[in-house]
Amino acid sequence: MEIFNKKLTSVDLDRQLVLPNHTKTEALPFHGPGDIVIPITIEHGGVQVDVRCSCRAGRLALTEGWVEIARNLRLKAGDVVALQMEDHGRKSVVANNASWYPYLTSFLHNPSDALAINIHACNLLESQILSKHFIAMEIFIKKLTSVDMERQLELPNDTRREALPPFNGSRDIVIPITFGHDGVEVDVHCSCRAGRLALTKGWVEIARNLRLDGGDFVALRRKDNGRYKMTVRRGSA
Repeated sequence: MEIFNKKLTSVDLDRQLVLPNHTKTEALPFHGPGDIVIPITIEHGGVQVDVRCSCRAGRLALTEGWVEIARNLRLKAGDVVALQMEDHGRKSVVANNASWYPYLTSFLHNPSDALAINIHACNLLESQILSKHFIAMEIFIKKLTSVDMERQLELPNDTRREALPPFNGSRDIVIPITFGHDGVEVDVHCSCRAGRLALTKGWVEIARNLRLDGGDFVALRRKDNGRYKMTVRRGSA
């Protein structure tokens, strides 16, 4: 459920984000006149920000923490932000003692930036990202090093293993991953050695096809239909 969306003005970026009149206030966890605090993580940097939401004379606003998010994401006047609430029960997603969570998405004007959906709530076991084309669960995101592209991609510690096909003993699993604008699919082996996950056979083929460089970010997401897609954000972007 969308709580609000707003096209940003220069005033919104100076101190606070005044929410529009059509904001669904019933979806926000207010209890009395005090502010509420929403812990939000900036996705690519993993920075956590406690964002305050106030209600003064019937007007809602994101105050403390909002400017930090806007600066981290380099938001500009004309960008659109939306606050969404997703019901985990309907999605059959494992939640951390909650049936829903709020997350912010930023949709930038440049169509090439459609993957810049950069903020989501931090207090759950599994996260979802609403993109221009699909709703997907992010399994991992990693900033590449030159070593990652030589033979295998070691996955970060916060990889959501429960979103991967189940391992059967010490045998590798095979993940059919689509990538690129043409939707090319490659069977990629994922190994688990001493508790460490790595993409092995097939990974180098993807890295070469996408012409990845050190400093680029790659993310693996599981779409609603159970298929896997790898997306890229260039390090120079």
